[in-house]
Amino acid sequence: MIWVTIDIEEATDMNFNVKWHDQPIIDYEKNIENFIKLRGNFKTTAFVLGTFAKKYPNIIKKISNNNIEIACHGMYHNLVYKEYLKK
Repeated sequence: MIWVTIDIEEATDMNFNVKWHDQPIIDYEKNIENFIKLRGNFKTTAFVLGTFAKKYPNIIKKISNNNIEIACHGMYHNLVYKEYLKK
């Protein structure tokens, strides 16, 4: 059995220590359309960041309408170990 997963979040929300000079221009709608076409008939789960879902509800609806399971990736992309170290 093959199960496809994807993380969906804005590029600036990723935790790769990237220093953005400008907000990257990304067509998330087009990227999701391409992903939907590419995944074929495989069972799929989209792990979505809450801030992305609030900002792009139309994309979340499109994902759901294409029989892709939606899972919460958290509201923000806080690293658990960094949050723990604050205490």
